[in-house]
Amino acid sequence: MKNKIKRLLTYAAAAVAAMACFACGDDKPHTHTYESAWTYNSEYHWHAASCGHDGKATDKSAHSLTVQEHREESCEQDGYTVYACVCGYTTREEYTAAGHTYGTEAWAHDGATHWRPALCGHDDAKGDQAYHSYTLGNRCLCGYEYQEMPAEWFAFERRGGGYAVTGFSAAAQEKTEIRLPAVYNGLPVTEIAEYAFAEQIELTGVILPSGIQSVGREAFRNCTELASVVLSAGLTHIRAAAFEGCAKLQNVLLPEGVTELGAYAFEGCAALANLSLPTTLSSLGEQAFAYCTALQCVSLPQGVQTIGANTFLGCAALSQVMLPDGITSVGNQAFARCTALQTVTLPDTVTFIGMNAFKGSGLTAIELPDSVEYLGAYAFRDCASLVSATLSKKIAYTTGDWFSGCGALRSLTVPFVGNHTSDGEAIETAFGFIFGTQPQNGDLFAATQQNGNTYYIPKTLTHVTVLGGTVSDNAFAGCDHIERITLTANVTETMLSFAGCSAQIERLS
Repeated sequence: MKNKIKRLLTYAAAAVAAMACFACGDDKPHTHTYESAWTYNSEYHWHAASCGHDGKATDKSAHSLTVQEHREESCEQDGYTVYACVCGYTTREEYTAAGHTYGTEAWAHDGATHWRPALCGHDDAKGDQAYHSYTLGNRCLCGYEYQEMPAEWFAFERRGGGYAVTGFSAAAQEKTEIRLPAVYNGLPVTEIAEYAFAEQIELTGVILPSGIQSVGREAFRNCTELASVVLSAGLTHIRAAAFEGCAKLQNVLLPEGVTELGAYAFEGCAALANLSLPTTLSSLGEQAFAYCTALQCVSLPQGVQTIGANTFLGCAALSQVMLPDGITSVGNQAFARCTALQTVTLPDTVTFIGMNAFKGSGLTAIELPDSVEYLGAYAFRDCASLVSATLSKKIAYTTGDWFSGCGALRSLTVPFVGNHTSDGEAIETAFGFIFGTQPQNGDLFAATQQNGNTYYIPKTLTHVTVLGGTVSDNAFAGCDHIERITLTANVTETMLSFAGCSAQIERLS
């Protein structure tokens, strides 16, 4: 019996030795080796085997986290804490901004609005801000009292059920601020007449009482020293060129209720940096903010459906534009020479983009929704930073020269190249037609002969995608710098479509 047990123990020891020797699949004993770098998941870290045995690990343990970075949340800014382990694993906790705290007793006010002041040290934060409501004569519940000027300083004209102010009277001395009376001869003052204070270069401030419904055409045109305008509740219309040329006008708060901004309304207001458009606005006239060179951000309200010609022409500081669903057209030169505008998202309700719409802007990429049916000539001309462009599949016909002068363009998706039918008429164009024949810098553009014309195609362009149509003979002739042309299944071609072009042709099924 003892011999039998001894033999069994001998066999067991041999088996263990065999496992130690051959567990790694080798015919020699093997000691695992491990990576010096840590491997980790969300709970543990370890050193993984470096000898090819993925199931082996050493030093496995739970993370030991220490604070790597921390930012306290504030009224306006979210906070966070980043925790890190020695293995390289990190995790982050987010803390939502606390929001401003406001007083509940005293009001603060200016000539147009009142608000609860912030208790958290942020003087620019305003709680419960609203326009004054004059339920106590000229006095608002907040304590603000509208100090109007004597009525005899102004000239009036009877209109409808009230009066329009037509300007200063002969009795007025030279004034630097206007505070119109709310009532004249027992009737409300409802309008500022056309041309009423135009060219009054001494004016520095305007405060309008509630009850003014309309600011007339060119009412304050070329008031070059006018820096502050307070527009009160009740205003609905600002007519054409009302504040045109007011070069020092910095802040304008348009009250809810305004439905119309006329053409040229704020053209040339070079100091106008902040602009809040009311949700009630439905009509935005042509050239309304042209050459407002300090304007940085614009959010158009839902009711605006068209952006007229030249609306933001030459707004060199404009870097953010929010366009609502419902916009149907972008007029000629609407955003031309907006050099700080790098991106814009067009809603899928836009059907029309006019001539020179984004000419000379700072766009780096553009993607037109498939709702766009018309793209005007020179729409993106001289967009020197434009790298990528995708055009709509529904563009009914080409006007040419869309990308003339776009010397950085690398990737381009077009609805067609060559034969295309529009209004029953067959049009045959070469690829270069969309870049135009205007001579360009030879360092940036390749002068390419196609269909008897010389087109100037950016040398940076390496990839073109064609979505439909027929690629005509020699359409890409001379485009040696294009590396790849992608054709969708909708594209047809001829035997000579790519003659004179060395690009790799990809066909999508």
